[in-house]
Amino acid sequence: RNMAYARTSEPLHLYFTDKAFELVEFFRSQQVLLKGELQQMERDGVIQFHRLEFWQTYQIAGLEVTPLRGNHRGNMDENSALYRIKLPSGKILFYGLDTGYYYPETFDWLREHGPVDYLISECTFGTQPGRGDHPDGHLDWNSCLHLFRQLLEQGTLRAESHIYLTHINHCHNSTHEDLVQMARENADLPCPITVSYDGMQITD
Repeated sequence: RNMAYARTSEPLHLYFTDKAFELVEFFRSQQVLLKGELQQMERDGVIQFHRLEFWQTYQIAGLEVTPLRGNHRGNMDENSALYRIKLPSGKILFYGLDTGYYYPETFDWLREHGPVDYLISECTFGTQPGRGDHPDGHLDWNSCLHLFRQLLEQGTLRAESHIYLTHINHCHNSTHEDLVQMARENADLPCPITVSYDGMQITD
């Protein structure tokens, strides 16, 4: 970014939740690695870092964004972030990747803040069996269905909501067609499920 030939007047904004911001503080202090370059880029308005707190709502680029705690701990002992996003149209998108079965406090927060129109959910382990109904770290087809049923029961999902599955690991899965067939045959959910693919676009 600092060597870009043409720069706009707006810095590149980077957002970190909770303990993940410690990574920024670490690289700010690394004179040996970066020779103070990161701090100079901040002073020059090339980049700008923002620390987000879980459960707090922020205005970001015309979107209303709230990070919620995900069930996936990283190597700095930080939790993954799931995002509830209010789009300019007023519709609500929930972005839930890199998480296992949601924490109780995440379910509670979602219950209190009304339904979502779009749920982008991970399904890392696809149809792999034997991972239990409430796994940590990542979801699979079975645990996704348990998650979706709970979200329906508490009113976060409605029949009008649309679910998109992504973050699908090709090493642990059946084919895309197999997952599509599973979604077609899933008759006990009132809202549609789409298995995402590279290049897919969602029209709001």
